[in-house]
Amino acid sequence: MIPEGSVWKQVGHSIMAKTAAAGYVPLLLDNAVLVCQYGGLIRIVEVPQIGAGNTAVTVNDWLRLYNSPTISSSGRTVDPHPDANKYDWGMKEGQEHINKWAKDYLESKGITVVENIGIKGELTDGEGRYWVAVGPNVMNPNHKLGESVTIAEMKYGTKIDIVVKDEQENLFYIPAVVGDVKEHTWPDGLYQTGKVFPTGILSAGNDDGSTVEFMGKTREGTDNYKLVEIIVYDK
Repeated sequence: MIPEGSVWKQVGHSIMAKTAAAGYVPLLLDNAVLVCQYGGLIRIVEVPQIGAGNTAVTVNDWLRLYNSPTISSSGRTVDPHPDANKYDWGMKEGQEHINKWAKDYLESKGITVVENIGIKGELTDGEGRYWVAVGPNVMNPNHKLGESVTIAEMKYGTKIDIVVKDEQENLFYIPAVVGDVKEHTWPDGLYQTGKVFPTGILSAGNDDGSTVEFMGKTREGTDNYKLVEIIVYDK
């Protein structure tokens, strides 16, 4: 969230642009920063273009929030489980690579797997989408609680949008791509209960209530936004 009355801070003011409303004003340079109300800095960064006319702000030097869906085609909507955390919805997995089985699966389909590590340790693909893990029922709504999770139903490499909103009810879309499974989401397969598929056995300390895991080494700032839904762009 940007505090009311905040101004961009930047080193140079020599480049000006003329506007109808305010006359000549300084252009924002690539070293401009804006202080976020929650602590962190919002910066201007060069990122891959996702969707025509879609713009993004970057929070905490890594989290890109787009103003509209990042895929032009319609997707399938998945609502968060009622018992899942609404703000602590995103956790970090702390990895520098996607799931081995996911990578093998994608490469067997002739898809080149790109794993970029950002300045905060975020893990992204070649389009700048965040590699994430989600539960089996996000990808397969019909997954049964007594069944093991399969590679085929996880549809690794599927693009998703994580839809969130701020305190002013503004919607944002976080671009992601599925690279792992959250198996400790039994029985609903939607959020982290600490119970593993297919047995339902509890793994102590693994019940954080999250819906998404960012596979990289950060999730900083995600808890400032409420999870609304996930849009799955099924292949």
